[in-house]
Amino acid sequence: MPSLNISQIKRLRLSNDFMDKEILAIQDSIESSQSNLLDIDRSIDDLLLQLHSLQRKRSTTSSLVSIQQSFLSPLPTIHRLPVEILTEIFRLTLDDIFFVGDMKAMPWTLTRVCARWWEVALSDWSLWEDFHISARQDLHISGGPHKYATHKYAPHQLVSLVLDYINGHPFYFTCEHAPQLRTPHAQSFRNVVTSLVALSPSWKDISVCVSFFHFVDDPVRSIRGRLQSLESLFLSSLFETSTYGSNITSIFEISPQLQRASVMFDPLELSLLWHQLTSFTSRNINEAYLLRVIEMSPNLRTLCVRP
Repeated sequence: MPSLNISQIKRLRLSNDFMDKEILAIQDSIESSQSNLLDIDRSIDDLLLQLHSLQRKRSTTSSLVSIQQSFLSPLPTIHRLPVEILTEIFRLTLDDIFFVGDMKAMPWTLTRVCARWWEVALSDWSLWEDFHISARQDLHISGGPHKYATHKYAPHQLVSLVLDYINGHPFYFTCEHAPQLRTPHAQSFRNVVTSLVALSPSWKDISVCVSFFHFVDDPVRSIRGRLQSLESLFLSSLFETSTYGSNITSIFEISPQLQRASVMFDPLELSLLWHQLTSFTSRNINEAYLLRVIEMSPNLRTLCVRP
């Protein structure tokens, strides 16, 4: 039986009592109306699916139109801009201080926008030329001389990636570690040091504490014959240096280009002439030691004592 129409429902609302046949008519009307509601709901669902499909098609078509319009645009797209301009844009997005050690921040995030930005990052080695890493859990860098710095310990994999980006160009790389490092930080830092030692043929300027050698197995053998370019050396010590005496002296022996040296710990064992040395700084004020330095360095022009 079809559902009751509006006029029939109005008439029933005015009745004070319903006859049996009217009650049956109302019940049949309710069942029919509920069936109609289900049919309507199914139709709505079908229409919504069609609408979503059309919306997806519209979005795709709109994107294709935008791409094609960009081909005719008087302004070049990012893919057609010269790498020099893209590099300038890339640098404008960076703060004066950004943290290379955080791969969830700039500049790493920008390199993942598209392949073109990745190419820019790879081509501009100077983005990575000043890189500071630290294994000190208590260290927080907010500025200072390092334009590109990390505020926390950087893993060996990140260091290797940055070295790949630098691709043999000159760079400043600073490592800092706590006096006591727990595993796995100590092992990871050892891997970092090993990577740096592998680059020792191109070292020109070293500033390092003697404890650095804690992280190199047989440091003299590791770098023997690999310091042909070293010109400047600064050595300080956080620990006892008695076990490092011969190792440190050997650095002078394998650095034919070394001209400037500063040694801020106990006297070195002077066994060979330092013909190439022109400047030497020491904290030792022992007169006999200083005279020995002068004797062993015939080309020395500057001797500085900093107790």
